[in-house]
Amino acid sequence: MRKALAWTWFGVIVAATVVIYVNAPEGISADPGPVLFTALGAIIVTRRPGSRVAWIILLIGAGLLIEPLAAIRFAGGPPEPMTIGDVLLLNGLNTSFFTVFILPIGLLLFIFPTGTFLTRRWRWAGWAVGISMAGFLSGIFSKVIVLATPEASWSINNPIGFIPETANPILEYVYGLPMQAVLIAGVFAIIIRYRRSDQIVRAQIKWVALSLILFVAALLFRFTTYPGEDLLSQVLFSAATVFIPVSMTLAILRYRLYDIDRIISRTFGYLIVVAVLGAVYGVGAVWIPTAIFGDQSSLFVAASTLAAAALFNPVRRLVLDQVDRRFNRSRYDGDRVLEEFASNLKDMTDIGVLSRDSLDVVRRTMQPQSLGIWVRSPEGP
Repeated sequence: MRKALAWTWFGVIVAATVVIYVNAPEGISADPGPVLFTALGAIIVTRRPGSRVAWIILLIGAGLLIEPLAAIRFAGGPPEPMTIGDVLLLNGLNTSFFTVFILPIGLLLFIFPTGTFLTRRWRWAGWAVGISMAGFLSGIFSKVIVLATPEASWSINNPIGFIPETANPILEYVYGLPMQAVLIAGVFAIIIRYRRSDQIVRAQIKWVALSLILFVAALLFRFTTYPGEDLLSQVLFSAATVFIPVSMTLAILRYRLYDIDRIISRTFGYLIVVAVLGAVYGVGAVWIPTAIFGDQSSLFVAASTLAAAALFNPVRRLVLDQVDRRFNRSRYDGDRVLEEFASNLKDMTDIGVLSRDSLDVVRRTMQPQSLGIWVRSPEGP
């Protein structure tokens, strides 16, 4: 029943997305976010029917349709007269980033990956999310509704509104403080769960932690390029947003679960390499010629480019080796043990020593629960 409901939900979202963008005015491009989120949620429900995380992802996918719907409806300016549906849609547009994305992500920090709170003491987070949601949705009853986007800015009287504008600062505290509490406490909740859990749950949390770090970095980058018209910021933000449900899906399904250590070490490693080479280029191409000659020189630019290219492989090997020691220690140790064994293998002639060393290598790298070796007798039948 749950599987059928999830895939029916996915079909509805796909159909709604197609209808929206077939009828969308010029300038509104297709967004695969709703389809992707619901598809991943349906996949999790199929493999893990009891996962509450999957249903939150499905809700996020449906909520992501609010923005394109509002963009189509209000493309020509404020509608006259304003209907109740317009009020709901407009309020959803103004608050969708928080109610559809930020608050559900905050709740997921408390229940991921098991779908339950770590202890009863953390259940207050569910109530806080509900209070914050109610505060955001109270905008439906504001006397004046304001739309402020880079494309348009206008306000209109709400036919069902009774909350005066003077009450808006109070409402901001009603939904703002619980939201901040959930996000801050959620970080501590997932850290505590990580410390108290086994290796499987820790690997699952690492997947999501990496996706959240990338999302925050992309979000900060987008805010620095406000109003978000920069193409690079949009691409990075979209990719980081999509990676959150992808990482949760991989973690819950445990697909290539332990590859996360390798991914984390490589991500931070290459970021350091880029930073070092960028600093080398900046010093050689900008700082030195400016300090000496007062202006940049094409000769220094060319020399700095060649120096950065020549340093790439040495710096990459050095940095990745050091990062592996810190973030991917088990793999680093395993590679080192295998290299030592391979170098000593050519000098081994005793079958007993070879068997003992082979068992030791497997035990140190794979850490199996039981281990044995079978050697075929050289004597014939």
